Amino acid sequence: MDRAVGDDEVEDLLLAFIYFVAAASVILVVLALGFIDVGLVRRKNALDTWIAKITAAFIGAILLSLVNVLLKWLVYPARERD
Repeated sequence: MDRAVGDDEVEDLLLAFIYFVAAASVILVVLALGFIDVGLVRRKNALDTWIAKITAAFIGAILLSLVNVLLKWLVYPARERD
C-alpha cells in the first residue's frame, strides 16, 4: 500500500505524543511513591526518603538505557542479517 506525503509527519507526531505521555507517567509514579513513603516515615527522615526515591529512579533510567544500548548492539543487527 502506498503512503501519502504527510504520513511520516503524522507518525512522528503520534510517537512524540506517546513518548511524552509515557515520560509524564513515569514522573508522576515516582512522585506518587515519594509522597506515599514520606507520609509513612518520620519528619526528620523525609528528605532521606526523597533522595532515595530520586536516586533509585535515576539508577533505573541509567540501567534501562544500558539495556537498550545492548539490545541495539546485539539483537537488532542479528535480526537484520536474517
